[in-house]
Amino acid sequence: MTECSKIPDTAPSDRSPARLIPTFGLSRQGRERDNQRTNMWNDLYADIVRFNKRKKPLTGRRIFHLLRKPGPMALFAYRLGRWVRQHQRRVIFFPVVATLKPLYWLLTGYVRTMYDIHLDSTAEIGPGLFIGHFGGIHLSHCRLGAHCSIFQEVYLGPAAHGGDGPTVGDRVWFGPLATVDGPLRVGNNATLGAGCVAVQDVPPVSLVVGNPGRIVNLNYDNSKILDP
Repeated sequence: MTECSKIPDTAPSDRSPARLIPTFGLSRQGRERDNQRTNMWNDLYADIVRFNKRKKPLTGRRIFHLLRKPGPMALFAYRLGRWVRQHQRRVIFFPVVATLKPLYWLLTGYVRTMYDIHLDSTAEIGPGLFIGHFGGIHLSHCRLGAHCSIFQEVYLGPAAHGGDGPTVGDRVWFGPLATVDGPLRVGNNATLGAGCVAVQDVPPVSLVVGNPGRIVNLNYDNSKILDP
């Protein structure tokens, strides 16, 4: 694979979600932290938009229909779990957390058992994730940017000996059986082909294939496969 000492544009972009709950007199720093914690619905809506391929109006009935599919259901359970994880130590949210936590475990168990999709709450997944096919998907201890796409048998997480998982930029496409383990960095708009196993950092806008992964194109446009 091509050596790459600097990988620019790797970190997922910051988001400024709309307010969803009152600030309750929090300080400026507290409000900023609270903004980051309360973007569950915004991120979930961005996920659902990616699954709305026919571009039908997103009415309540249409959203409910999409949430019954494996990918959106898994993402709903994940977003719910992240919200619970981030708010469970705040006394003011205790009644809500106590109600939602059993729902999270029920949904997560169902998704993992029926569809083999494991989106662990330790993963930080940006808005607009598209899951193209269920089965063998594992995301944990990683950071994933906005508007990415993954398919079956994708693994993003720590290496076998533990530690941190990868940091992935925005608009990255992972083909079936793609694997990125350990603290690697994947740049924005990168593409990892089917069966690719990344062994070092992946530059932005590159195409990586094979096991071990090797760069075959340093200026690959993935917009056609990312937005079919």
